[in-house]
Amino acid sequence: APLAPLAAIWGERATGRIDGRVSLASNGGGLTGEADIRLDDARVSGRQRGTLDMHIVGNLTPGRLTSTVDATSEGGLVAHFEADAPVETSAAPLRIALARERRGRARWSVRGPADALWAAARLPDQSLSGALDGEGEIEFGAGYLSGDGHLEIVDGRFEDKLTGVRLVDLDARVALDERGVTIENFTASGPRGGRLTATGGSVNDRQGSITVDVDNMRVADRPDAHAVASGELTLAWEGLRSSLTGELNIVEASIDIASNPQAGIPTLDVIEINRPGEEDEPLEEEERPRRNGSTTLNVTVTAPGRVFTRGRGVDAEWALDMRLGGTAAHPLVFGVARAVRGTLALSGQPFEIEDARIEFTGDPLDAQINMTAVRDTADLSARIRLIGTARDPEITFSSEPALPEDEILPQVLFGRSVEDLSALEAAQLAASLAALSGRTSLDLMDAARAAAGLDRFNVRQDEDGGFLVAGGVYLTRDVYVEVARTGLGQAQTRLEWTIRPRLVLITSFLGNGDQRVSLRWRRETD
Repeated sequence: APLAPLAAIWGERATGRIDGRVSLASNGGGLTGEADIRLDDARVSGRQRGTLDMHIVGNLTPGRLTSTVDATSEGGLVAHFEADAPVETSAAPLRIALARERRGRARWSVRGPADALWAAARLPDQSLSGALDGEGEIEFGAGYLSGDGHLEIVDGRFEDKLTGVRLVDLDARVALDERGVTIENFTASGPRGGRLTATGGSVNDRQGSITVDVDNMRVADRPDAHAVASGELTLAWEGLRSSLTGELNIVEASIDIASNPQAGIPTLDVIEINRPGEEDEPLEEEERPRRNGSTTLNVTVTAPGRVFTRGRGVDAEWALDMRLGGTAAHPLVFGVARAVRGTLALSGQPFEIEDARIEFTGDPLDAQINMTAVRDTADLSARIRLIGTARDPEITFSSEPALPEDEILPQVLFGRSVEDLSALEAAQLAASLAALSGRTSLDLMDAARAAAGLDRFNVRQDEDGGFLVAGGVYLTRDVYVEVARTGLGQAQTRLEWTIRPRLVLITSFLGNGDQRVSLRWRRETD
């Protein structure tokens, strides 16, 4: 049969053909079965250059699984693998698992390009290319590995699509002996600079450690986040238990918080009734058995600055003093992030961040936020305070002189009362607040402003009752230029110069040739 329909079940696109037979039966004491499958001219789209031919033969008894795999590719790959593994099987539930108290044996040999063999491993989030060479025999069991042999890759390239990490110029050689695995050589570079090396291996047949040194290399490189770091990480194991410890110093990082795919998607609390088996009460979190092999984390992450967050109106630089804990399956974050400098923008109007602190106590969405930002105009000084958790932040406003809370933003953003706002201005104000609180991921006004490269963008009613579309940029921190056009096509230009925080000079050039000059000021009294 064509391979494409079967590959589509796993979300893959593939060409080639598959031919073979698989049988599985229950004899009351476990499972038995046989398999004889051939893949001809197989190619997984996007993960290998040439085609792959593979022959898989397997035999299953209630307590043992034997298999052989032979593979060749048009690129020159020649690989052979055979294994004899003790297993535990059952029909209800259907289960085939490695027996914990017994050991199995395997033998392998491989020469040629790595990409074709890697594609057969069905790891869609990672890719590996380079020249492979290796052979040997191993003895394995639950938490046990020893043998005699080696595996080497030269001029390799690795990519992890989830983190965006890419390694080039990858040269590695791993040896197997009676102790287990030993890294004889592992060096790689980042495509944008930096270096990664790894050393270590097994101390005996049940424990060991591997140390990874990162030198000024990108440890994350995604559209929504990237980070350059230096440091040392150590992966240690003993039997089925493993841990990752070390320190990372963030040299530079940028995070686009508006690109979070979960932003703007509400979650509903659902109670499912009459579900089959609902009489079985679910275990509490602390009662659930811990998955074997779950790696515990204890990694310190520090940054004196140059960690930037952008999106939802926030453009800020942070310093970090944090620790990554929990497990690889459920990581937790502890520590604090402090703002070095930054702005918080609503409808294109920047508020200077006075103080900001985020305390992490486990789940990142439960982080406690305490942020204050201020904007001074000729009429008033307005403050925004963002407090609460990242999951559900709360926004409050205050001003000098004191105004009702619902009047502060309309005055500081549009220079008028909330009752005088047009429908579009009111919608723009609501969208800015929703984006800041994380309750929406789409702000049409802000998207249009960003697409046009403007600092401000506004649609409001003019003095004649029509609509006025206005947009502008800050030439400097204190000089703002705006160009507006009415619904009748008349153009207007305005220049604002903030001479002092409470003194603004405004020059307007109207479409009919008139010019206006005005001065706005504010005087504080006790």
